This record gives sequence, structure tokens and C-alpha cells, in this order.
Amino acid sequence: MRPESELTEEDSMRYFVEAKTSDNSRSLTLKKAMRKSQMTQEYDGKSLVDCLIRAFMNVLDEQDMENFDEEEPKLYIQYFVNALRPRALKDTVRAELKRQANQRYRADIPEFVAWLKPQVV
Repeated sequence: MRPESELTEEDSMRYFVEAKTSDNSRSLTLKKAMRKSQMTQEYDGKSLVDCLIRAFMNVLDEQDMENFDEEEPKLYIQYFVNALRPRALKDTVRAELKRQANQRYRADIPEFVAWLKPQVV
């Protein structure tokens, strides 16, 4: 590591660009960590979804993949659906996402969450 006096503006720009880019090469570790996330608490539907989102964001922070949800929204939603409980809810959500009319929810996290909350209630 070079002393601060020798750093250039280009070094600073490269540092911040690299910091913003998440390391997707650690997807196996992320997959294992996401598997542990499940809807288990007894809250209302909206709170369950919010708690699950918070748990997912904590996992991403722990894995130093804070931007994963922005870079890989489809995979994020897939992990999210896998964490849904009970199984009947998970199967219903999967079936609904396969429908052409609900295609927009497969890759847009805010739209997906807004669509999911009323179904969980």
C-alpha cells in the first residue's frame, strides 16, 4: 500500500468503483447463507416480508455484497421466494411468477415486494 501523498486521483476513482462492485464470485457462500433465511416468525404478512428483506440485506452485508440486489435482481428474488414459508405460499408464488401477466415481478424487486405483501397477508 502506497502512502497517501503518492495516491493519484485515478487511484481514488478506481478504489471507489471497485468498492461499489460486489464480488459475485462468492455466490456459493451467499447461497448457503441465504438458505438459512426463512419466514419463521408469527407476524402479519407485511411485517414478515419486511423482516425477510431485512434478513437478506444483513446477509448481503455480512458477505460484502451490498449491491447484489441491484446487480442480480432475478437471483435475489429467486432466493427470496425460496425463503418463503409455508410451502403452500412458496409454491403459489412460484406458480404466479411463471405466469406471463406477472413477468415484470421477476426482475424488479420493489414491484415484486409490493405484489407479494398482499398475498402473504
